[in-house]
Amino acid sequence: MFIINPYRFAGGGIDSNAQAFLTAAGITDPDIVDAINGLVVGLKADGLWSKIQALYPMVGGTASTHKWNLKDPRDLDAAFRLTWNGSWTHSATGAKPDGSTAWADTYFVPSSRQSAFNGHCSYYSRNHYGSPNVPIGAYALHTDGNALLFQINANPSGNSIISSLTTESAAFTGVTDVAAFFIGSRTANNSVIAYRNGINCGSNTGTASDRRPTIAVALGARRARTTSSGPLSVDLWSPLECAGASMGAGLTPTESANFYTRMQAFNTALSRQV
Repeated sequence: MFIINPYRFAGGGIDSNAQAFLTAAGITDPDIVDAINGLVVGLKADGLWSKIQALYPMVGGTASTHKWNLKDPRDLDAAFRLTWNGSWTHSATGAKPDGSTAWADTYFVPSSRQSAFNGHCSYYSRNHYGSPNVPIGAYALHTDGNALLFQINANPSGNSIISSLTTESAAFTGVTDVAAFFIGSRTANNSVIAYRNGINCGSNTGTASDRRPTIAVALGARRARTTSSGPLSVDLWSPLECAGASMGAGLTPTESANFYTRMQAFNTALSRQV
């Protein structure tokens, strides 16, 4: 028998986690079905599935299909499904914020969902240029006056800050094109690395304190509390179209490279890779 897509037929059908997501999103398009199934099967084969707590593949072309978390496709805040705010453009290539009003609430609070010195966030950007600022992130000021940060600042002078102070961040060095898959990962109190397309492009081995934000991470901008007891706000708006984003446990260099390979294959299957 000639097999077009080995992921679809291996083991007798579609992976159960992939099917749960597809059912929740109401997606039956065979190309998307195959791409999602291949992504889930690949992540499991690489040992990455268990390290991811939220993964937004942005498929189906609408706000109602883009909101779902592949890891837990329940329509609940506790499942980290997205709530859209402001002006977004939803299409087959992803979800694009307008850079001035658009953000999505993930309901993912690092201080209660991640271990100290162990976390990652990622963002697959389809825009080559612009002033991207923070496409995924959260910032809260601690009562001691120090910042609690979890974000990617994906631009040529930006950085990756995972459960850290700004001075404990890893810079994205040598980045001139922001159409890429960015990962910020911390695996120890003295190891945070910024990855672009699976390659280490900046690291910091300075000893960090536990600085996990106590507010939920946003997509399309940064959710912020700029005073220790003040109201929540949104800042550092981004115009970068999202073709995938995630949060979860810290990833090693090999895991980060494998994650890029899987996300690139996934987006290539949908003809929207960069």
